[in-house]
Amino acid sequence: MCNNFDDFDINDFDFSEINDNNNNNSDYVRPPDKPIREILNGSNGYNNYSNHFENNTFEDSTIFDKELEQCLRDSELSFLNEEKKQHEYEEERKRCDLIVKERKLICESIRRKLEKVKGHDIANKVTYETILSIIEMWELCQLEYFETEKDSYKTIFNIITSIRMTKDEYKFLNNLILIKKEK
Repeated sequence: MCNNFDDFDINDFDFSEINDNNNNNSDYVRPPDKPIREILNGSNGYNNYSNHFENNTFEDSTIFDKELEQCLRDSELSFLNEEKKQHEYEEERKRCDLIVKERKLICESIRRKLEKVKGHDIANKVTYETILSIIEMWELCQLEYFETEKDSYKTIFNIITSIRMTKDEYKFLNNLILIKKEK
């Protein structure tokens, strides 16, 4: 053989001898690989699905069908439960939205009056903002009443009584803002 690739010639090889051996001798033909059965990670290897596909027996087929039907029922039940939870959540959200709208209407005139006076009474601006925050938290259903110390209560109600409000508005604020009970 030549060591230089430029000198390579296909005629330097005698293929007739190899072809004769291949035709006469089956040792040159590689036998097919044996089938390999693989088990998925986490599987114990005893599931009925592999039996169904390998043996294709009637019993395995019915087991497979029963398990498939049970899986479908479970899935449908799960879907219906989630749908029910979603519906209940939507109903609760709508109910809360209605309550918030009603509460905002109740407090609209009180808020307007407090905002109007807050702009002129700079010395008590923090107290007005506190009262407005308490009202807003009540509107958003975050609290039902607000308890404060006796001194803060007096300060808040001195300011509230200085504003012209209806008796119902005073009564509402009096029920909303309470003195903290001492233990």
